[in-house]
Amino acid sequence: MALDTASAYKAFTGSTIADSVVTSAIAAAQAAMERYCGRGDGGFESATVTEYFDGTGRDHIQLTQWPITSITSVSYRTGKSSWSAIESSTYDVTTRGRLYLLGCVPSWDGMDSVFSEGTQNWKVVYVGGYSSLPADLVNVCRKITTSLLESRNADPALQSESVGAYSWTAGSAEEQAAKWGGMLDPFRLGVP
Repeated sequence: MALDTASAYKAFTGSTIADSVVTSAIAAAQAAMERYCGRGDGGFESATVTEYFDGTGRDHIQLTQWPITSITSVSYRTGKSSWSAIESSTYDVTTRGRLYLLGCVPSWDGMDSVFSEGTQNWKVVYVGGYSSLPADLVNVCRKITTSLLESRNADPALQSESVGAYSWTAGSAEEQAAKWGGMLDPFRLGVP
């Protein structure tokens, strides 16, 4: 699901640009926002997610598609393609996606109170993301979309220009997302 639609964007801004052009700009803005925020493709919308993690020897791991609605299972690898689920009473998760072990859990080498070290040895299935997109996200998407649309007819070879006291420098979609970072930081992984 997109953060915005061409029809909603055009109604909000009064734009008369073709829907296909607006849709393309929205997709570019959303992709840049997802990268900036450390989320996967479609990373803001609610979905069932399966993630694999390297055990770090710590008591927690960070899920990427928060807020977390529910945890379906937490499992550790017992063989090349076999997994064993741990009891739901042995872990807890914050809405921002930090999954904690609460006590000793079985692991491939005995009992641990940490996510035992290994490569892709933990699997978590959960429902995460926003069921209703926050207005702040949609607003930032519209601002970045507007910026991209305003620059669409610019000469791609032109990276900057200066005339007297006037100066202008082109920015990529990622730079536009970073420009709005203050508004995006609440949705960014690793930012409290």
